[in-house]
Amino acid sequence: MIKNHPYLVNLRACWQDERSMYMLMDFVNGGELFTVIKNWKIPEVQGQLWVAELILAIEHLHSKKVAHRDVKPENVLLDRLGHLVLTDFGFAKVADPLLWTKCGTYEYMAPEVVQKTGHGCAVDWWALGVLTYELFSCDVPFHADTKESAYNKIVKGEYSIPSSFPAEVQDLIRNLLKEESRRLGCMEDGVAGIKKHPWFSTIDFNEVLHRRVPSLCRPKVSSAEDTSRFKTYSESDFDDPPALSVEQQALFEFDVCEGRTKWDDSSERFLPGYGCCSTGGRKQDLVEFAEVNHR
Repeated sequence: MIKNHPYLVNLRACWQDERSMYMLMDFVNGGELFTVIKNWKIPEVQGQLWVAELILAIEHLHSKKVAHRDVKPENVLLDRLGHLVLTDFGFAKVADPLLWTKCGTYEYMAPEVVQKTGHGCAVDWWALGVLTYELFSCDVPFHADTKESAYNKIVKGEYSIPSSFPAEVQDLIRNLLKEESRRLGCMEDGVAGIKKHPWFSTIDFNEVLHRRVPSLCRPKVSSAEDTSRFKTYSESDFDDPPALSVEQQALFEFDVCEGRTKWDDSSERFLPGYGCCSTGGRKQDLVEFAEVNHR
């Protein structure tokens, strides 16, 4: 269970009915990092802070033996204060033992994923190297006309770093985009090796963890509830799924930390479970819970 980390979209509660499974997550309303990269020349000090925040997010996942497997700007959101929040855990999986599925976004795949030699959490540090490169160039290092050409470059390690990049950024990227046995973050000192890199010599990771380092880039949102950076979709755009049988519903029941959370139609309350649902509660209670925790 990933919860209460400042740089991850946290799961607050979940429940199900006969038609759907619901997950209540943090509302992060500043838009995608991808949009910022394409529209703003990112100062080095801002890029330094954002990469440090992602290091802490990935470190937390890895402490749970979870590999995200799709770290990229489209899966990184900005909160209203301009801090990064890693989201989209569709490919995330416990990486113990090794994983073998070739998945993720191909420009960010590590060589061991491309070659299907078995991979673990190390793939996220490779992806961080690609993302760091993209922060300062608006492009990925293994850009190619076809997916196969990109795979070939990744396996051979064929890329070049613009000379305009600060020297320490260049060094960080080179050490992240190495084969797994020599990759920064994957050696004996683990993530400490990344934190000790010269580029982070002015960064206090404890201050970053407690969100005490301000961001220079703040999204233009009016409040924590501003939804203007999201598209509006009509409810009619989605088909109403068929109801599941009791037996089928049982396949989707799962424990969430301290207990199960499930919607009870007869009482219109949540049965005892995790978080705000530990004593049962209305759907509105969950919304209010999310708003309080978001602020």
